[in-house]
Amino acid sequence: MFLVNNIINSVTKKDIDTALVVCDGRQNYAIDLCKVFKKVFFYTPFNDPGLPKNGYVIMNTNVGVLQTSFDVVISIGEGQSATIADEISNKLHIPSVKIRTVTDMVCLRRPFSVPEPNVPKSNNGLEISMYSSVESKSGICIPDIRDETLNIEKEYDNIYLAQAPENIISRYTGLLNQFPIKIAQGINPSHGIIIDTWLGNSSHLLNSLRTGAVVICPRTLESEMLIKEGVNGFLYKDFKELLRLVEYIYKNKSSLSSVSESAKQLYLENTITRKEFETRWGEIIQTLSQRSEEDLRKYYKHEAKRYSNIT
Repeated sequence: MFLVNNIINSVTKKDIDTALVVCDGRQNYAIDLCKVFKKVFFYTPFNDPGLPKNGYVIMNTNVGVLQTSFDVVISIGEGQSATIADEISNKLHIPSVKIRTVTDMVCLRRPFSVPEPNVPKSNNGLEISMYSSVESKSGICIPDIRDETLNIEKEYDNIYLAQAPENIISRYTGLLNQFPIKIAQGINPSHGIIIDTWLGNSSHLLNSLRTGAVVICPRTLESEMLIKEGVNGFLYKDFKELLRLVEYIYKNKSSLSSVSESAKQLYLENTITRKEFETRWGEIIQTLSQRSEEDLRKYYKHEAKRYSNIT
């Protein structure tokens, strides 16, 4: 038994300080994890993300696995990210954390129907959510770190579309061709009216709320919990409703200042301070450490019993 405890202690005394993050987008949240872990490796198509000194990009998990000892694998979003993280977790026998960004119902209705990815669901690992309106198995929510809201004069003469694949954008521009429509190149604090083309509480949506933009976003379970129509934003379920909203908003663009202020307040309510972010993730890390120790004790007790029966 003394030998068993020594083996357990030698393994479990190692801190969980090196994370492998698997994601497709959501760069700000992923990069913020560098504030929590000593080293963070990203398996993702980042494009000049401005990584901190303790952040690294790997393009091939096989090569990365051979060179690095990971303590936990974290997936952000659903679909392939979660599947890849599961495979790595099982292969390396390390704990996993899945950060949910949408609910299962989010793909059922959309102005431009896109079927939900046919990806097998996994029950492995700890599941948390990025948004309070998204449920997770653990019930734990850790939102992104709050930035300062921006008080910049808005330009309401144009209506901006959040970037999306060309075949989707063309449907929007075709519908709204009587209005001055422009494609948003990133987040510009001066943009006054923004149509979100992505489902759920997308990064486009939250970044737009931060600037005080008047957002018009797809109607989903999450957005209905987040947006109070006409107070801090607007929702559309199809192109017919979108056209009606754009006509109304554009006619009343001189009276949108209250919606803009409410949008910024909504952003503050759905983000947290850096200290809160680090504290909550610290609790997650502690939970994973305790779980690993319990699992190891069960395993080695079982092996010790099996060995004594053999001898």
